[in-house]
Amino acid sequence: MKIGYYLFKLFPKKLFSYLFGKLMHIELPRFLHMPLLKTFVWAYKIDSQEAEAPLSHYKSLGAFFVRELKDKSRPLGASPFSPVDGVLRDLGIISQGQLPQIKGESYSVEKLLQDSNSARRFEEGLFFNFYLSPRDYHHVHYPQSGAVVSSRYIPGHLWPVNRWSLKNVEGVFAQNERVVTYLETEFGLIAVVMVAAFNVGRISVSYDTFETNQIFQFRSPKGFSAVYNPPKE
Repeated sequence: MKIGYYLFKLFPKKLFSYLFGKLMHIELPRFLHMPLLKTFVWAYKIDSQEAEAPLSHYKSLGAFFVRELKDKSRPLGASPFSPVDGVLRDLGIISQGQLPQIKGESYSVEKLLQDSNSARRFEEGLFFNFYLSPRDYHHVHYPQSGAVVSSRYIPGHLWPVNRWSLKNVEGVFAQNERVVTYLETEFGLIAVVMVAAFNVGRISVSYDTFETNQIFQFRSPKGFSAVYNPPKE
């Protein structure tokens, strides 16, 4: 177990993920691409009927991976609601500034957010941890109506976020590259933390033009390296 950890620690995860992402977006000839795409859909049991466009519309695996859904595929119920498709791994109340990673192991909210003031604001607040698998719709929505008041891009590693990592990588969510978006809502401040992972390293947001894990051409959000405060309307 330890040998696997140290070998993977030395592995160039960010570079590999960057190149893998480029490979995923290569447009292949239709006679090669369609069987590959159908195999992907079959292997991960994806309901392609929910996609905004038919399979033939997507020219690469990457394009299908970030697909939009048809209108009303996810009707909104009472809020707050889940911001993503995926598995709810854990939920609970933040206690003593700690979040559980796996049984007996935890990490601090301050390390996750890289912000001690915000971490204190969330003490005794609710947390939810969702896992998105390759079959899931890979967009994140606001869990509650509100306004983006600030955000933070936090550089980091690209460990997998699977069960192996939860058991073997200390504070993996606070180690990986991530983007924190703060929303002011009727329930108070909400932090939506999007954590990148091995081979799923690119994060973009609707309120700015930056993308993470751009090794050779990274553009900081509107001239800042860490914190973004959107202009007031």
